[in-house]
Amino acid sequence: MCAAGEDFYEIMTQNLHRFPGGVTHSFTDSTEDQDRLLSFEKMFIGVNGSSLKTNGNLEVVRGIPVERLMMETDSPYCDIINTHAGSQYVKSVWPSKKKEKYEPDSTVKGRNEPCLVRYFEKQFELAEAVKLPMFLHMCAVGEDLCEIMTRNLHRFPGGVTHSFTDSAEDRDRLLSFEKMFIGKFLR
Repeated sequence: MCAAGEDFYEIMTQNLHRFPGGVTHSFTDSTEDQDRLLSFEKMFIGVNGSSLKTNGNLEVVRGIPVERLMMETDSPYCDIINTHAGSQYVKSVWPSKKKEKYEPDSTVKGRNEPCLVRYFEKQFELAEAVKLPMFLHMCAVGEDLCEIMTRNLHRFPGGVTHSFTDSAEDRDRLLSFEKMFIGKFLR
């Protein structure tokens, strides 16, 4: 939903009868746009690294009621980098290197890599504490994510996968989780 608030709101208003609910992905818009979205009863607001770039973004995110917030994993995109205002709230245990200087046991700087899916367990802890749904990016991390979800299923009330590109087996495992929905990524 990057900078599309007014258009999105108008489209949703005209088509609300067609949707049982939804998630705005990668929310970076204003407090006014947030309030308009929250006027739709079953709309959640998705937050990821792009949503935490500026102090203004942080203020908007702080105003989203936790029961309407979805945390997005969004690997390999929307990383939080050191220049983002939100970086003060995130600690990484993986060293990162520029692509040209890549070494084993490191990640590529500026990419939210699929291997970092293992650190989403911290998000599950938060989801359990505040009963947040999850908005999970599923681009080539299905097996790891399904394993983590199996261990943490009791901690969160459900969620949506986005950009699902994994196997039929991973799809079936995800669909076996109650209140889990799969979003398809069209290339």
